[in-house]
Amino acid sequence: MQNTTNKTFRPTLLACAAGALFMGVAAFSSSNLANAKVSEAAIEHAASHTVDDSERSSISISINQDSNEIVHADVTVDGENYQYDFTADEIKDKQALKAKLSELPTKAQKTLMSALSGIDKGHKVAFIKKVQLSEKEKKKLEGLKQQLEAKTAQIEKKVKLIEIDTSKLEGKQSKMEALAKEMEKLGLEFESLADHQVAEIEIEVDQLTDGLDDIVEQIVELETKGLHVISDKPHVFTSNLDDERVFIINGEDGDAAEQIQRLIETVELSDEQKQKLKQLLN
Repeated sequence: MQNTTNKTFRPTLLACAAGALFMGVAAFSSSNLANAKVSEAAIEHAASHTVDDSERSSISISINQDSNEIVHADVTVDGENYQYDFTADEIKDKQALKAKLSELPTKAQKTLMSALSGIDKGHKVAFIKKVQLSEKEKKKLEGLKQQLEAKTAQIEKKVKLIEIDTSKLEGKQSKMEALAKEMEKLGLEFESLADHQVAEIEIEVDQLTDGLDDIVEQIVELETKGLHVISDKPHVFTSNLDDERVFIINGEDGDAAEQIQRLIETVELSDEQKQKLKQLLN
């Protein structure tokens, strides 16, 4: 029987996935951080986000990095545009970086420097996004969180039921495996018993047939007693007709008339027997 335990279902992964999804959303909403990476083969990668500021109505920052590891930043504050290029060394020097960005409003400086610090930590491109939600958006976000929590609870409940059903299946499978082993054991016992029985029958048959050839030989000897060959070929035999027995065995060759003639010549016949033969020949 084939073992099916190799395909055992692991439903707890669903719970882990659902939990991870929920925690990921919660972490995102609490920290409001997002990281993005680009491949080294990419010539340019850009990310653009708008930030509401208490001092300014709108801040837009776009960062991209070329193949030479030069970082380009495009900052727009209330429609006024600022463009910067940074080397890796410039990004590491916080004081020099702050001086280079001195013309930017304080909030825009902090946002851009935070994004550039992500690049300094090894990210190809990193940025910080902060969005001030309206009351309507906050309520919608809270409602979505509650829906997510409800769905997560449903998934966890279903996963527990699946785990219970799976444990029942595993129990049944264990019973089936035990039955299979028992059947295999019985099969071996049956095979052994059958082999032993056949051996005993063969012995009994041998015992019963022992001496059978000798018995048959004696019967043939008695049945053919008194017969003698009357031809140079072993296909014609006869006995004394007084015993009222005549055996004629014809082979594939030889003339029948010649055989009868030799039979008459070699057997002593009475007149009555000769008369019977004449009647038969006529």
